[in-house]
Amino acid sequence: MIKLINILKHILKEEEETAQDPFLGAPEEPAPTPEEASGVVGTDTAKKLIFDTKGKFFTVIFIKKDGTERTMNARLNVRKYLKGGELKYNPSEMGYIPVYDMQAKGYRMVNTNTIKTLKIGKKTYTIPSAIAESKEEHELVCEAF
Repeated sequence: MIKLINILKHILKEEEETAQDPFLGAPEEPAPTPEEASGVVGTDTAKKLIFDTKGKFFTVIFIKKDGTERTMNARLNVRKYLKGGELKYNPSEMGYIPVYDMQAKGYRMVNTNTIKTLKIGKKTYTIPSAIAESKEEHELVCEAF
């Protein structure tokens, strides 16, 4: 009986060590600041950098759905304020990352397709495709008036 208990404890310990957070598949423990140098990165790299924060704070500047710019200090994997329920869609399919906005004290979605700037630790990354798109949209709106 004692051997069985020890085997079960060993199995549970292994599962805890290899368990990943079911929320977006990100591990729960924080990771070190990304080793990539600051500078210009693509949208996919920006997404990867956000997921690599694994719960650390980061600042992101992106264009909201209504066309305005938002600066957000956020974290991944905040569970404290969840009230249950599920989203009716998969955010990653639509290019969104659910985060916890530290200033608004609520959950928000970051549109990865419109990220302009990302700051993780002391490193700042610029995503030129989003900047170009936002300038084009701005010019189209200005021409309409």
